[in-house]
Parts: sequence; C-alpha cells; structure tokens
Amino acid sequence: MAAKTGPAATPLLAALKAWREVLGPERVLAGGDDRLERAQSATFATTQRSVALLEPGNRDEVAACLGIAQRYQVPVYPISTGCNWGYGSRVSPQDGVVLLSLARLNRIVDYSEDLAYVTVEPGVTFRMLAEFLLRQGSGLMPPLTGTTPDASLIGNVLERGIGKGPYEDMAAHSCGYEVILPTGQILRTGLAGFPNAVAAPLRAHGPGPSLQGLFNQSNLGVVTRMTLWLEPVPRWRQRVFFSVPDPAQLPAVINGLRGLLLRSGTSLQAELINDYRVLAMNQPFPFAVCDGAAALPRHWVADALGPWGGARWFGCATLWADGAEELEWRRRRLSAALAGTTGRWVDEEPGPGYDPASDLQDGLRSVYWRKRRPVPADPDPDRDGCGVIWLAPVLPLLGPEAAAALEEIEAAVLQAGFEPFVSLRMVGGRSGQAVVGLIYDREQPEADARALRCHQTLRGLLQCRGLFPYRLGLLDMDQPPVAADGSEALLRALGHLLDPHGILAPGRYLPSSPAEEAP
Repeated sequence: MAAKTGPAATPLLAALKAWREVLGPERVLAGGDDRLERAQSATFATTQRSVALLEPGNRDEVAACLGIAQRYQVPVYPISTGCNWGYGSRVSPQDGVVLLSLARLNRIVDYSEDLAYVTVEPGVTFRMLAEFLLRQGSGLMPPLTGTTPDASLIGNVLERGIGKGPYEDMAAHSCGYEVILPTGQILRTGLAGFPNAVAAPLRAHGPGPSLQGLFNQSNLGVVTRMTLWLEPVPRWRQRVFFSVPDPAQLPAVINGLRGLLLRSGTSLQAELINDYRVLAMNQPFPFAVCDGAAALPRHWVADALGPWGGARWFGCATLWADGAEELEWRRRRLSAALAGTTGRWVDEEPGPGYDPASDLQDGLRSVYWRKRRPVPADPDPDRDGCGVIWLAPVLPLLGPEAAAALEEIEAAVLQAGFEPFVSLRMVGGRSGQAVVGLIYDREQPEADARALRCHQTLRGLLQCRGLFPYRLGLLDMDQPPVAADGSEALLRALGHLLDPHGILAPGRYLPSSPAEEAP
C-alpha cells in the first residue's frame, strides 16, 4: 500500500501549537511518545506513520481540534478505543496524519429504562454499558460482541458491526447522531436536530431526507454522541450445538436455517463454524505436532476434536423465549428444520436470557492461537504481535451457492499455507455474514507478506463471484470496490462540499481525499 506524504512542517508546527493551547500540552502527543508509537502498529504489516495524537475530552474540544485542522489544512484521523483489530487497529489509510482519539469522551449521557434506550459517547465500551445497566438493576440487555468487550459501541455501530442476539444489525438499533463536520459545525440527525423534540431518542428519521446513514463507514464527520435502542432481557435462553458430518449436507443445513430464521425474528440466532475455527476456540496450537510453518493438516484437526471430529462444519443456534414451553417449542422447530442433515447434537441446559459472567468474556483467545506464549491477562493483539486479517463478504443464504463459496474460500486459504478460520453468521435469514480470518504469528519470517498476498487473492476471488464485504479493512481502503453507478461521484462531491481541504480521515472508504478530486 503506497504511503502518502503528510502536512508540510510549518503548518503542522502551527497546528500543534494551537492544539496545545486548546487541550493542554499533555494531551498533544508528538514524536517519541510511547502512546503515539503504540498507535502505529496493527495486526498485519503497515507502513503508514502518524505524526501526532490528540486526546480531546469533550465535544467542544473535538470541534476546536477540527477547526484547527481545517485552518492549517492538517489531516486528522478519528479513532475511538483503538480495538479495530484485524481491520487496521488505529492505523490511518494515509501517511502523515494526526490521530484524533475519542477515548476520553466516555460518558453515558442519557438513559431510559421505560423507553429502552441509552445515549453514549465514543469512549463508552460494551463492558462499560453492561456494568452501567447492572448497577441500575436494569431489565434491558446490553449489546454484545464477539471480540473484546472493551471495544467502542459507537465505533462498532459506525462500521455497521455485527453484534450478538437481537443486536446482530447494530446500526439498525441507533439514532440521534451528534456529528461534528470537518469545518467544526455540529449537526444532529433525525428528530435530534429539531428544538425540544421529545421523541429524538426514539426515531432514526425525522421529516425530510435522512442524513444518518451518511456517517456510517464514511469520512464525512466525527460522531461524538449516539442513542442506542436496547432490548428487554428474555427470561430464557438455550444454546444448541450440532455437527454437519457430511459437507454435502451443508446446503440443506443453510436452507433449513434460512426458512426458520425468516419466521423467527430475533428469537433465534444461528452460526455455522468450520472445524479449524472450532479447534482454535477450544485448544492451543499443537506445536509438538506441527511447527507452524504450514497449515495444520485437516486430518489432525478431526482427531483433535474427539467425539465431534470427522465433521468440517459445526452449528451453534441460540434460542430465546419468555417461557419454558415457548423455548421447548422453538427447540423442536429447530430440530425439525434440520432433520436428517446433522450429526452429533448437544442441548445446553436452559438458563437466563443474559448472563454477564459468560456474555462479557473476552473473545480474543483464538487470535493468539499461533503464538507460542499464553494469552496474557490483558490481551492486546497489536502489542503482542498477533497476525490477524479479517474479510467479511456478504453471502445470499441460498444453500448450494453459499456452500460453494465457503468451499472456495477454505481452499484458497489452505493453499496459501494458513488455517482457514471461517464462520457464517446468518443475519435475519436473507443474507449470511461470512467472517474469514487469517490468523498467524507476525514474528515468523515472511508471515506478514504471505498473509497480505492471501488477502489479495481472497479479495479477487470474492469479487469475481460478485461477493462484496459489508465493511472494509485498512488493506482495502486504497482499492475499494467501485460502484457501477454514479454513487461514488455523488459521495465525492458531497465530501468536497463538507470537507473542501480533505482533512478528515483522507482515504477512508474512498481511494483519495475529496480535495484531490475537486476541479
């Protein structure tokens, strides 16, 4: 990925002086500071270098920082808690930018148990909200994620992240964005933009065109506040685990789950996980058997999985209900939908709809699978040299087509010498969110280079199939998929209108800044 040069020295020095006057010198970190150095690395090879790190503490300071950036035409790149592991962490798409950390904006500013919503700032994490609701004695379920609970809620929503349970489509549970434009102007989306709008936290859209979606996966503004809608905790939950002993049965399993999901709403969540990923979730890498220079043989994976071995795919279905009889009815429907297509089947004992002790566990164990050291008590994949690259193509939930795509993905990853970490999250019954992971040890010679080549191969393979990701990682930002209509030109024109000097997150979701494309 080609790096681009940053701001000239004189404007940068003037901007740094102005930022120090606004934030205080201790909140403007320049060359040599350890915190800035830690922000330069990701879970794969990067070359981009940031020149400074700003740490504003409130909305007004964020606006002032953007105003200074605009005045001196110094590019800035917003980050939240920096846990965007596998997609780029805190590294900017372009060289020479100033990082704008929003981690200190960590207030829960509004909450209603009756109307089931909470309003948060970008530094509020999944864990912080869960602990807040616990202190309130709330009957509402916090959003859950499959990665670290110390990730930013707003950061997840803005990437249209996938949550667990009823929060699979995180962005659909949000409204009332408070946005600072690159000029420093503040706007609010939906009804939140109207004075004294009492329903502002309850509806995503007001009268007229909706602006909210413009700020998901974009560089058009910095979101400093957002309302999230919460769901009541169901009384009961039951997980069901099953194997798919014959890969030829995978299309039938996908079709059976699709039909059930289309009728079940948020009362059912289903995921298919391949054998390599199941193994990594449950056992350390067997360095005594394989030195790690090549992919672990599949026959060894089958043996290591014991009574579950021999299957290449496994399913996990989670059922929610407000009564024991309803839960049992849902479980019988699941069994009927998959009759004749699954092998070993295990029902977990029914329990509470939400369990903080287990649901807030860190999901980072598997990204350390290739490391020879134990997972630390304070995991940080960037710091610890974990190699992680995620790709997330969207697949129509049509059994034969989806199964063929998954088979081709696995084959490409194995050919590149990596274990294919593949899962298929079934979101709403119409589409499946495939999550493909390249997991390796960055300390191994040439591992980064091989992983980058594999990523490029997978990206080309998927696009040839007409399969595009629901989100982009840093490695995709300089070559994003190009729309065949006029939408890209429209977005560029809008970007130039809002950010004439291209100072906000240049290169994010567009291959070049709006200013470079302006006439």
